[in-house]
Amino acid sequence: MVTGEPELDIEERKALATQLKLSANALFAAGNYAGARDGYTEAISVNPDDPVLYCNRAQAHINLEKSVAGSMCYSRHILMI
Repeated sequence: MVTGEPELDIEERKALATQLKLSANALFAAGNYAGARDGYTEAISVNPDDPVLYCNRAQAHINLEKSVAGSMCYSRHILMI
C-alpha cells in the first residue's frame, strides 16, 4: 500500500510510540482517562509489541468503568511478558 509517506523503521516507531505514551500519561495524570485511552490506543497502533501500552490502556479503561475492556487489555499485557 502506497500512502506517500515513508514507512518508519522499528526504532522510529518505538520513539513515536514513546512520545504518544508520554502524552497519554499526562492526560491520565490530569484525569482525562478517555483522552489517555485514545493516546495509548494510538501508541499501540504504532508499536503493538510494547506490553506497557496495553497495561496503561487497561488502567484507563478501568478508570472509565469499562472493566471488560480493561480486563482484555490486562490479559494482553500478561500474555506479552
